Formats: sequence, C-alpha cells, structure tokens
Amino acid sequence: MKTKLYYLLLTLLFLGYNQNSFSQDTELSNSLMNQMNEVTNQTNKSVGLNKPITRNCITSILLEAKKNWDKLTPQAISLFSPYIARPVITNEQIGCSTNFCFHYTLSGADAVPSVDTNSNGFPDYVDQMASVFENVWTQYQTRSYTMPPLDGTAGGSNKYDVYIINLGSGRYGSVTPDILIGNNPQSSSLTEVDAYTSFMKMNNNYSWATPITTDNAIKVTAAHEFFHAVQLGTSSSNTNFIMEATAAWSEDEIYPGIDDNFQYLRDIFSTPDIALNYNSSSFDGNGATYNGHWYGAWIFFRYLSEKTNPDIIRQIYNNTINLYEIPAINDVLTSNYSSNFNTILKNYLTSIDVLSSTATYAPYTYNRATAYKNYLTNCTGCYGGVYYEKAFNFSGSQLLHSSITTTSTTSTFGNGRLMRLGADYFDITTNQNFKVRCLPTLAGSPIQTILLKYNLTTGIVSKVEGQLIGGYIETSVGDFQNYNAYTLIVYRPDYVANNQNNLNSEQYVFDITQNILLNDSFNEDNIVLFPSPCNSEFFIQGKSFNNYQLINSLGQIVKNSKLDENLETQKISVLDLSEGIYYLKLSGLNGVSNKKIVVKR
Repeated sequence: MKTKLYYLLLTLLFLGYNQNSFSQDTELSNSLMNQMNEVTNQTNKSVGLNKPITRNCITSILLEAKKNWDKLTPQAISLFSPYIARPVITNEQIGCSTNFCFHYTLSGADAVPSVDTNSNGFPDYVDQMASVFENVWTQYQTRSYTMPPLDGTAGGSNKYDVYIINLGSGRYGSVTPDILIGNNPQSSSLTEVDAYTSFMKMNNNYSWATPITTDNAIKVTAAHEFFHAVQLGTSSSNTNFIMEATAAWSEDEIYPGIDDNFQYLRDIFSTPDIALNYNSSSFDGNGATYNGHWYGAWIFFRYLSEKTNPDIIRQIYNNTINLYEIPAINDVLTSNYSSNFNTILKNYLTSIDVLSSTATYAPYTYNRATAYKNYLTNCTGCYGGVYYEKAFNFSGSQLLHSSITTTSTTSTFGNGRLMRLGADYFDITTNQNFKVRCLPTLAGSPIQTILLKYNLTTGIVSKVEGQLIGGYIETSVGDFQNYNAYTLIVYRPDYVANNQNNLNSEQYVFDITQNILLNDSFNEDNIVLFPSPCNSEFFIQGKSFNNYQLINSLGQIVKNSKLDENLETQKISVLDLSEGIYYLKLSGLNGVSNKKIVVKR
C-alpha cells in the first residue's frame, strides 16, 4: 500500500535527519521558503492573460510545510507561521450560509466593500461569495466527491471556514491544512488514513484579475481552492503535481468558459520535455524552477477525462489513498476503461501536437482545441502549439541530431533535457521516403520514439511507434506521397512509483536518412560487425560500401575514411577512442547503413 510506503519513507528520512539534521533542515526549509517567496514577492511572473504570477495558490506549499513542521529551520517557521495559523481579523464579522462561514471585516486593510444592496445585513461581496461557494459545494457533491471533514468548533462553528482578507494583488486564494484526523467521517465507502481538516483564505479584492471579472475570479478560485479542501479530505500524501493539475482542471469543469486556467498552458506547450509529473520538492533538487508544470498539466487530465469520463478524476484521487499517483491512474484505466497509462500517455503526447477538435484526428483531439490554439497563438512566449526543438527539411543527405548542446559542423543539437514522462518534438518536411534511427546514449535507456505522419488535406494523422532494429529505435516512412507533414516525438515513458526521484535527463542521438526500398537498399543481413563490444578494434565483414564515419554520442565524427570495397573483411582501430556507444555510418553507391558499435575496456 502507498500509505505504508509513505510512512516508511518518512521513517527513513527521519533517521537520516537525525544523523545530519542541519543539512536536512536547511535543504527542505530553503526549498519551501524559495517557493513561498516566489509567490509572495511575485517573482517568475507570467505574461499570459496579464496574470502576475505562474501559480494561483500556495496550498501545496503550505501542506508540505505543515507535514514537515518539526524539520523546518527557525527562519522557515517564522515565514510560515502566519500562513499556517487562522487569520486574526480586526473587527471580525461572520456570515454563514448552508455549508460555509465567511469571516470578514468592514474596516482596515482587510475590509470588503460595505455595499448591502438587498439589506440582508451582509455585504454584497460576502453574499456573492456565499452563492458561488454553495454552488461549488453542490457541484462536487453531485459528482460524488467526498466532502472535506468538518473542524468541530474551530473557527466558531462546524461549517467550512472561509477567511476573506487582503492577500494582495495577484493572489487568488489558498487552503491551509489544519488538523490531521486520518479517516474522514464524511465518506462511507472509503477509509482514509491521512485526511486533514482545512480552512480557506480568499482575497478581498480581485480587480487585478483582468481581463476576467471579479465574479469570474471568485468562481474559478472557489472551484480550484475548494477542490484542494476535497483533496486534503481524501489523501494528503499526494504531490504538488496531481494536487495543482487536477485543481486547475476543476476550474473549467465547474465553471466552463471562464478559461482562466489557459494561462498555465504555456508551461506545458513551451517545455514539453519537463517531466509531466514534475514535483517541486526537497527530494528532486530543482527547487521551484519548473513549478508551472504543476498547473499546466491540467491539460493531461482534460485529455484523460475527455477520452474516458470526467468521473475518472474522482476515481483516481480515491485510488491515491492506497497507491501513488501514476499507478493510481494506471489502475483506474485498467480496471474501468480497458486501457492503461502507457497508452494514454502516447496518445496525450500526440494530442498536444495535433491540437485539433476535428473528428478525423480522433482519438488525439480536444473538444476545445481551437480555443487552446488561439490562446497559444496570441500569448507572449508561446509558439502557437507545442515547441519544436528542431525543424528538419530532409532532401536526401543524412541529417544528424544530438540531444546535447556542443560544437560540431556535422550535427544539430538540443537542450540536453528530456525528463521522465517528457518529450522532445521535431518538425520534419521532406519530398521522399526516409527513416529515423534513434540511439540512446546509455544502455538500458527508457527512451522511445513516435513518428506522426500528417495528411493535412484530409485531416488524418497516422502514428508510427519506433521499433528496436539492430540496436536502434527505428521509424520509417515508405509512403511519403500520402503525407505532407511529419513530427518525430522522442519521449520517456518511465516513472518512479513514489515520484520522489531525481529529475535527471536522458540523452540520445538520431539520424534521418533515405529509406530506399526494394533492391536499392543495403541487405544489412550481409553486413557483420564483430566483436561486440570491442576493446581495441572491430571488423566489418561485407561488401558494397566504400566509406565509413564513426560518430560519438554527441554527434561528432571521431573517425572517417575510405574503405576498400574489394575486401571482404576490414579492420577499424578504436584504441584512441573512449568507452561508449558510437554510430558507424557506412555508405556506398546503393545507399547508407547505420550500425551501433560499443567500445568497452
């Protein structure tokens, strides 16, 4: 069970903490403080819909601080204490609806507008929030979500407490975990083990949230933040990834058409090579660098819910009581939808390149793809769709690409970043058949490839998955006349069950060569390389080629020479080469052949 593993992990961390408490406290505390300061100081600003920051709440940060309170440094405790405590409001007034109590004031910096149009004794601003929150409660309850556990007399009543205070420009709201109760009495069919009670903070002013209105800002914030309260009442051991991605997903599930969560699309489409389940925490060493992916990943859950059923999100979250997130998704897909996570991942990676609602592109479509496309076309720092790491126009001569940026006159290079559940995208145009051979730098690498073939006239896309051929992951096109655009996707389907791993990137090289059919191609079965791996030299056995190039994993040609095509066996020395994997490119009158050579000593 996940919960057992979770507490075992905490025990191990505690033992390590006792042995080296200063470094453990400092690393964790600094990571959380950096994340909090990014929000409160509005650094790392977004430029989407004029939004000042790349996140709209601090709930996931507060949860991690709360769970690790005893490990925090004094500086971190000083920073987080005001956020963890219930707000103290000067001249506090309380207005309660059926399920909520709203704490507010008419004076000082936290004051709400005092206008009371219907003379019911409560400001219109509070009435407005009460109406929205009761609708949100009903919406989640109707969808069979477990409601948050009640907090007894904390806050003055047994209803859910919402504190309306001055959060400052750019801050939507947040939910604070309060008391760990374990099992949530609000559910009858589930046995929770780490459910929290919670309370919420909402802003007393949303005029900064243009171009959406104050009413719409309250709506999407209520939908997002109350979903956090629901999450905390189900399982508090989940990561920032699933907490924020599904909360952002919930915004247009409860209030479709406001589209405030579009501002997070840029984080997925402009950096698809960042881990889909990126989790900024003390465990991954990256601080808050890519935390926009917490929010942008809502598009994955939108794809998932459209291709199955919106209720799948509830099913997954309930499943996280006992399973980590990706296994929980896989289990629900396998048990209820005759699918699995790997299939959905490949289709999702295809969908963000297709980005269409046209039925002929199914199953790689979104109902509102046009709206997503329009936003990505107009937002600053976006690319109108998914970001292509490179664009290739293949005209017959070999094109070589290495994922690592370096210096060479023979290759193009990438940014050296391909995290788990991430993908690099490459645009290919051509007027002939071709094949792509991808070679991961490290043996046992999880890297896979997909080649998308588009007929833009008929609106059809064909997905070709790479196959392991001769040590390479190969995809080929033998019917180029039927298509007019291509996308190569190099991706990683791997993940660690508990999501608490280093986000190291995998590296690779690939080449694009002619796919010469029938009698014009090498019979590669007649080409033999030995020994493999080699130590000081290797031999090429076979004829019909007269040149060779030996290319390292960075795409650099380290050896090249003419060969005597009359010799049956030819020797190549590798004494001057380092250990590693190399490309051997053989060329002759009839075409090009690529082989893998491993040098090992």
